[in-house]
Amino acid sequence: MAFAPNANESGFFFVNYSDTNGGTVIARYAVNADDPNQADPAREFAVLQIEQPASNHNGGMVAFGPDGYLYIGMGDGGGGGDRYGNGQNPETLLGKMLRLDVTSDPAQPYTIPADNPWLTADWNGADVRDEIWAVGLRNPWRYSFDRATGDLWIGDVKK
Repeated sequence: MAFAPNANESGFFFVNYSDTNGGTVIARYAVNADDPNQADPAREFAVLQIEQPASNHNGGMVAFGPDGYLYIGMGDGGGGGDRYGNGQNPETLLGKMLRLDVTSDPAQPYTIPADNPWLTADWNGADVRDEIWAVGLRNPWRYSFDRATGDLWIGDVKK
């Protein structure tokens, strides 16, 4: 769970969870108007939904970076040794670190930050998904931003 940088005004926070089919859902919630210490489940807004081929290596962390954008760690979808080849596949969001602008327009699920590194990029003739910030990850289950430099440090798995 991650609170939006403007959570005091918007009441928004974001959650990464697995749905009943095993897929990943990134959802925006708002606090309850009557009790700001509780979420209002009726105000769930799906930001992103990603099918998962297996029940492991599905990432799970969401965090806002010092740039105000939402970072989403997506595992490669499971199996030993990236069985599905998602980590190096530029056409899937699996096996990647994603970076989205989820606060500039609450009516939209998200927009793509103009300085995402793979925006309009080509990967050996294949289009690269614009949401991608970093590629080649197995299961970025934990990460943090260095307080002094803003650098992103990712905890990943070996195999």
